[in-house]
Amino acid sequence: MKANGASEEPILTVLNPEGIQPEREIHGLSPRPDTLVGKTVNVINLHGGNEAIMESISRDIKTAVPDCTVVYFKTDGGFNGGPLTEDDWTKMLDCDAAILGHNFCGGAAMEMGRVAVRMELEGTPVVLVTFGLKTISDISKHIFMLEGVPAVREVHTAPRLDIDSVTESIPELINALTRPLNEEEKKKWHYKPSAPLRIAMTGTYAEVQAYFQGDPGAYTDSAPVARWTDGLPITPPTEEAVAQMLTETSHAADEVITPGFSKLCLGLPPLAGMEPSGQIATVEKVAINAVMAGCKPEYMPVALAMAEAGGCSGFEGDCSMGYMFIVSGPIAREIGMNSGGQLLCPGNPANMSLGRAATLIGLNLAGAKPGVLNMERCGNNIWGTTFAENEDSPWEGLNVLEGYGADESVLVMLVTTKLLPFCFGNLTPPKTGAEGQSPRIDSLISTLKYSGMDKGTFVVFTPDYARVFAERHGFNTAKGLQKYLWENINQTRLDWGASYGFYSQGSIAKFNPRGSRMLNPDHLDLPDNALMPRFMSANHIKIIVAGGEGSGWVWGGFLMYFTTSIDKWR
Repeated sequence: MKANGASEEPILTVLNPEGIQPEREIHGLSPRPDTLVGKTVNVINLHGGNEAIMESISRDIKTAVPDCTVVYFKTDGGFNGGPLTEDDWTKMLDCDAAILGHNFCGGAAMEMGRVAVRMELEGTPVVLVTFGLKTISDISKHIFMLEGVPAVREVHTAPRLDIDSVTESIPELINALTRPLNEEEKKKWHYKPSAPLRIAMTGTYAEVQAYFQGDPGAYTDSAPVARWTDGLPITPPTEEAVAQMLTETSHAADEVITPGFSKLCLGLPPLAGMEPSGQIATVEKVAINAVMAGCKPEYMPVALAMAEAGGCSGFEGDCSMGYMFIVSGPIAREIGMNSGGQLLCPGNPANMSLGRAATLIGLNLAGAKPGVLNMERCGNNIWGTTFAENEDSPWEGLNVLEGYGADESVLVMLVTTKLLPFCFGNLTPPKTGAEGQSPRIDSLISTLKYSGMDKGTFVVFTPDYARVFAERHGFNTAKGLQKYLWENINQTRLDWGASYGFYSQGSIAKFNPRGSRMLNPDHLDLPDNALMPRFMSANHIKIIVAGGEGSGWVWGGFLMYFTTSIDKWR
């Protein structure tokens, strides 16, 4: 007791929530040619780069070194497209040196950095052309180190998309391609980071909060963010609390979580750990972050499935992505999730704490610190949105639609661009069949048709409105409605080619089989007025039943999705 009679404040020992840095082999750069005279230089626009800049570089290199052969080409796959093909790699490596770009955002820094590293490891000297922003350069340096070639050379250009020439940078580019390697650039070694401390600190509740928050003002080159939190107070992750969390899974505390989902699209092997940092996450690390989020022990299998999905791992590029998690199956009822009225509102402990756990997993395990390895310009308010599917449905659940059994619990993660508000649907019986069907179906089709840049869309029907579609319109299964929408939501080839959808889907379509409705090379050759499917496949239209009584639906768009079993984490 203190002298005034007050109790001594308890001292807490709390565990470290950060992921573990992996060991790796570090390699030097490929030897440089001493001149470009008589050499072949590939100028490679990895799909998504600034075409005008890369074309001007090829012309200016030829002007500066007339006796070298300069080959400019744009890859079929690559950043924001499909995987790089073997033909891409053959062409890219068929040279004496290469200039790769244009690295204009954090996402490009991740993707193009990985390509630059592979080319160096294959023996091709590379220079990466990059926007002159510290944040982008930092992401490049991170991926170079993570992939094992930290000395990859970069040349920085003005951070503007409206320029079409970088002539002033040509001497620097030539120098970077031909300058002899220094000792640091030749160095090879085995990188073994210091083992992270399992115990983060010991102190009072207030001291724990202050330590986990850190000093947001210390991030002078990025957003002011907390050290290990989402900016709010956390539940201290004590040994006892984490041990209790671990009782709700059969998996060992030191088991490494193998990421099941990747936002990277180059067809390269996935990162060893969580994206974008490459850090290793264990079951115990997930438990620590779940405790911090306020989760109850029985939520642990869902938190582990969220970690397998990568959590809210942000986006390294300019895009502002949100993360939505839908739980389908018996576990939602077991842990008391809200699948009915106000399911998107605050108030339900399971929904809210699990959404927060996904956020902390993204920050601490995936390393997606805003402004550090997360370059989103504005962010997204759909961040860790989590709810359950309503079992009061006339249709099969998401678990069945995703290929699981009706008695299995699954997690569906949507990497979303938007969630649009309630749309009212009239439940008054129609006078005629045509009157009853056309407004509802046509309204749904016309709304989902204009989903912007999205590769997929989702619709959340209230149970009552789902019954309207089942009983009045004859959609007896969600799969049937899914198929109908896919077959009837079209756009012209001209509209598709003018949208971001073409940019993000065009390369992927090249790899799909011809002759089907799925986006494939046949669609790329259509005349401008020809109709083609708006979405990649029927499964890119997610039908979800959730919400309270009455008629209505909510919809949104997504670029990527991932589904995994929750039961395997029990």
